[in-house]
This record gives sequence, C-alpha cells and structure tokens, in this order.
Amino acid sequence: MKRTFVTLLIFAVLTVGAISVEALTVYDIRAYPNVITSYTYFTATTVPSQTPLDEIEYRVYNLYSQLVASKAVEDVYQIYWDGDDLANGIYMYTVSYVNLNPDLSDEFGPYVLYILK
Repeated sequence: MKRTFVTLLIFAVLTVGAISVEALTVYDIRAYPNVITSYTYFTATTVPSQTPLDEIEYRVYNLYSQLVASKAVEDVYQIYWDGDDLANGIYMYTVSYVNLNPDLSDEFGPYVLYILK
C-alpha cells in the first residue's frame, strides 16, 4: 500500500519582513462509507481540513482489472458516487489528485470497494 505524504505550497503571505507559509498536506483519499448500500464519498484527508484540490479523479475496476467507472471533478475535496451502474460485488479503486500550482499530483490505492444494495 502506497502512503505518500505530499506537501503542496498553497500561498505565502508577506508580514513585517518575514514570510509566513501555509502548506497543504494530502494524506490519503478513500471511499467513506465503504460498504456501499446507497452511496459513498471519495474524500481527501488533508491538512488544513476540507481544503479543495484542483482535481480529484476516481477509477473503479472489477476483479478482472477492467475499468467500470470513473469521474474527475475540479475544485473539491470529496466526490459523491452512488454506484448505481454496478452490480453487487467486490471492486478495486484508485484515486488521484492534481494540484496545478505548484504542479504536483499523486495517486492512492488500489483499495477494495464493496457494493451491497
């Protein structure tokens, strides 16, 4: 399991001869709740909390590694997904994010996703 801690520089503020820097750290992006009975959210765990990322994309695969669902959304920290187009079963998913300023990105997963409707 890949755990990468990426620090993204959000902005710098000039204050009385010193530079104060606030940074964004993305620890993980996971599906909550994960056993999907009606919906789930792919949510980024960030510091500071609930900070929007420039783009988050999830990709869901069946157990034959075939892509069965994907979506990319801009300027969010979580993505709603109902999984209506998939049958009950076990799936794998990966989630990636992109931050354009500075130009950094990372991918988390694969993780297991359970659908029981």
